[in-house]
Amino acid sequence: ENIGPTVLVGKSLKIAAGSTFKGYNKEAGNDFSLSGQSALIEWNNRKVKNWHITASGNGNKLNIKSGCDTLNISDSIYASGFSVNGQVSHDTVNYTVAWNNDSSNYANIPGTIAFSQKVQTAFKLINPVINSSDSLWQVSKDNLLVIDTSGISAQHIMFYHNQQYIEAEGKLSGKKSDALVINFPKFNLGNLIFTSPAFQAMVDGTASRVNLYNQPCFV
Repeated sequence: ENIGPTVLVGKSLKIAAGSTFKGYNKEAGNDFSLSGQSALIEWNNRKVKNWHITASGNGNKLNIKSGCDTLNISDSIYASGFSVNGQVSHDTVNYTVAWNNDSSNYANIPGTIAFSQKVQTAFKLINPVINSSDSLWQVSKDNLLVIDTSGISAQHIMFYHNQQYIEAEGKLSGKKSDALVINFPKFNLGNLIFTSPAFQAMVDGTASRVNLYNQPCFV
């Protein structure tokens, strides 16, 4: 697709000529504002078409809205109407990621990221809606992913649709006593890989990783 000249930024980032960014920062009231747009951004063969962003805030909170017409991960994997909206307040980020390829492939994924004084970061999804190949997927309500200096902990993280599910539980660290276990009984990979035509493959088993620096073990 020819959209005109581009500006090369580094070795792998290209931004379409005519892209704009503008904003201000008022130190007196800690007021901040930013807006930008670009017809095309390319990075390592990934393309973002008709991208836009607006952000505003002060010393207490920051609001961000960003989106694009199409996010192309590869020639066959993409997300249309992709958007990321969020609010940063003190030590917490509330966000929503969404896309809408068509009536059978769309998502609305709200979540939170919390930072604590103990050098700990906690991620939680809040009632997301993920529709893939006309199948509605849900996430366990008490899901939690925690990253700190001791490792990565997964608690009750389960994506499920009817009898199919993929589940992660445990801890990934440098200790032999810790293990992260992922269960995927008779799981259709087509539910995770958005391609046209649809990708078809079935996996059945368990993957475990005992040490953060070792290769995973599949059963």
